[in-house]
Amino acid sequence: MKAAHIKKIISVEELESVSKDISDLHKEDNEKYGHVLGLKHDVELITKCLSHESLLIWNVHVWAHYNGLKWDGIFIGIIRKSDKFNKKSMEEYLWLAKNSNAGIRLYNTALKFAKENQCEYIAMNVVENHPLKEKIKSFYKRMGFVKDSETYLKLL
Repeated sequence: MKAAHIKKIISVEELESVSKDISDLHKEDNEKYGHVLGLKHDVELITKCLSHESLLIWNVHVWAHYNGLKWDGIFIGIIRKSDKFNKKSMEEYLWLAKNSNAGIRLYNTALKFAKENQCEYIAMNVVENHPLKEKIKSFYKRMGFVKDSETYLKLL
């Protein structure tokens, strides 16, 4: 049996394996606590859109936590230079972990990678419908984040 560890995902096969485990583990949360207006993560489409090895090496950075039995946490960050601010940043695309220790380890791994790649900022998100949103906001504040903006959606 393999020990628990975090791995940078750089192949399509690994991403598919991680996506399946994460989808199964977070299915109920996605249904109950998804984004507003009934928006749910489409794991199949996310996996398909990110499943190109050049993306996984250069632009989209994926780390997953393996608990010894299966993948139980994921952090996806996109590094880009903002055309709005002219600054290099990592933007959280998706961060899910049932185990808070694994979640913190994933976050720290992404943060270290962003610093090593000369990012000036890291942007993180909170889903308003999630029951742990206040705990997540408190974590961000303790880590030195400041609130920048809010997003509003309307069903058309």
